Amino acid sequence: MVNFKSVLPVFLLIGLVACSGSSDSLKGKKIDCEIEEYADGKTMFRTFVAFTDDDASSGFRDGEVTVTIKSNISKGEFMLNDEEMVPYIKSGNVFTPKYPQVWDSITLAKNVDTSGDVIADCSVSMVVPK
Repeated sequence: MVNFKSVLPVFLLIGLVACSGSSDSLKGKKIDCEIEEYADGKTMFRTFVAFTDDDASSGFRDGEVTVTIKSNISKGEFMLNDEEMVPYIKSGNVFTPKYPQVWDSITLAKNVDTSGDVIADCSVSMVVPK
């Protein structure tokens, strides 16, 4: 005979995972990340902006989520590849940064050619409900 008390936590866990949504539909989604160059020519500021779940298939409930964003940023020979965990607020199919101001600053390497335009490529790596 199966002990009901030992099976109940398994069903609860399965239910919670099923209701929490999936980041698979958003993984790899290209999003805008704004890069502004400071007047000194040695510093850049990165801001993450709102994005939409175009087919609304993520299944996340409205509220706070953490979005892991993969960034590839280059300027001349300078390259930065990183991931940031950014708090967002989901409302309908729109994800808006919880903190819409500048996310961080990036200091360019000193002995590297940084001429040319800034190229930024950002995409969703993972979304986790809070």
